[in-house]
Amino acid sequence: MVIVGQRTPDTYGRLRGWEEDDAVYAMLTNGFEMSPGEGSLVLEIQQRSMRFLVRCTELVLTIRNWRAWDHLWSLREDPAHLRDTVREASEHRKEAISTREGFCDPLPQTQSFWGSVLGGIVSDAYEDFMLWDLIWKDFKALATLRDRYGARVSPGRSLPQDFEDAHRHFSL
Repeated sequence: MVIVGQRTPDTYGRLRGWEEDDAVYAMLTNGFEMSPGEGSLVLEIQQRSMRFLVRCTELVLTIRNWRAWDHLWSLREDPAHLRDTVREASEHRKEAISTREGFCDPLPQTQSFWGSVLGGIVSDAYEDFMLWDLIWKDFKALATLRDRYGARVSPGRSLPQDFEDAHRHFSL
């Protein structure tokens, strides 16, 4: 079975008989090819690894989506969380950072400064939530299409149009 150095679906995992080429036996003994049994095991491990990676991606997206939602909700419902977030955001604004001479911009004491800080916090929280929610929904749509078309997908055929569109959209 040819796996090493193969880059296309047409050649990866292809079975080659010893009668095809005199060099097959030499390549098999040198580790460049493998027996069908070993090759089948490698393909099975790769398939399991892919399932594991997809599951990890799903878990990371779920956690990230919930974290963004929790932060947004906590800004509204938890005064201590809002206070800590405002303090941290205000301390990291360029206006609040001292110069080498030790001077600070007087702007942090103004209504404009605090409006900018609060507006940035709310805007960032909603943007973060919306971004991760869209990514999560796109991922789930891909998973649904993968389940629907899984048996019909093969390297030599084009993807169904809706699956291709969803994949292209997610890849952007």
